[in-house]
Amino acid sequence: ACQLIVLGFLFLFTSIPLITSGASLTALYHCISRGHTQTSAHICREYFSAFKSNFFQSLAPTILFLCYGATMAVDLSQVFTGKNGNLLPPFLWMVICLVLWVLANYIFAVISHLRASFPAVLLFGITVVGMVLMGIFAKKLDGTKVKSNWIEQITNAIAQGCFLLGVFN
Repeated sequence: ACQLIVLGFLFLFTSIPLITSGASLTALYHCISRGHTQTSAHICREYFSAFKSNFFQSLAPTILFLCYGATMAVDLSQVFTGKNGNLLPPFLWMVICLVLWVLANYIFAVISHLRASFPAVLLFGITVVGMVLMGIFAKKLDGTKVKSNWIEQITNAIAQGCFLLGVFN
């Protein structure tokens, strides 16, 4: 139990700069999956070793998730201040946020366990962008126009293709 408390504090401490939150989550997954019976010093050493080795692999998805969060925050602030022109209704933002949270947990767990390659992580990141774009297209594009349907279908095909390439990479 003491090791989990130490890991929790390490995770919170290393997640303070938001850009490192993905590497922190990856290191946390790595240490928890090991099932330690060692002392806290060994766990700290292993945590920072996993943090260092997974930092660059987890940087791309972290940046994508932070961009999504910033876009959502700006759009929702317009909703709550009464301005028009929001991209999506708040409920749809929350649904997309839930889906991306599940996807983020999956991506960072894969990085921590399988040492996923950078191309696989990048392909998963493109999938996330495609999912966000599909949500925006559902709200903004006119479904009766052929051009809009083509844009939506091409985005969907690219997102699904990148997901499959990332899984089998």
